[in-house]
Amino acid sequence: MDDDPMQLAWSILPILCVIALLVAVIMLWRKHRSMWLIVAMIGLAIEIVLYILNSVVPGVLQVFPMVFLVWQLVAVLFAVGLLGYAIETTKRR
Repeated sequence: MDDDPMQLAWSILPILCVIALLVAVIMLWRKHRSMWLIVAMIGLAIEIVLYILNSVVPGVLQVFPMVFLVWQLVAVLFAVGLLGYAIETTKRR
C-alpha cells in the first residue's frame, strides 16, 4: 500500500463506517434481542472482513470477481435483517 494519506483514509473510512453500524446494531440487539438484528450483525461482520481483505490485498476483486458478488449479497443480508427488524418493531406497536 502507498504512503499516500488519502489512500489510507479511503481504506479506513469505510471500515470505520461499518464498525459504527455494527455497534449500533449490537446496541439495538442488546435491548430487543431480535433474530433480525442477528442477521444484520452477521452481514456487517462479513462486510468488515471483506473491507479488511480488500485493504490488505487491493487486487482481490480483480483476481476473484466472485468476492464482489459475495460482497453485494452480504449487503443484501444486512438490509434484509434491518428491514425485518423494522417490520417486526412496527407490528409490535
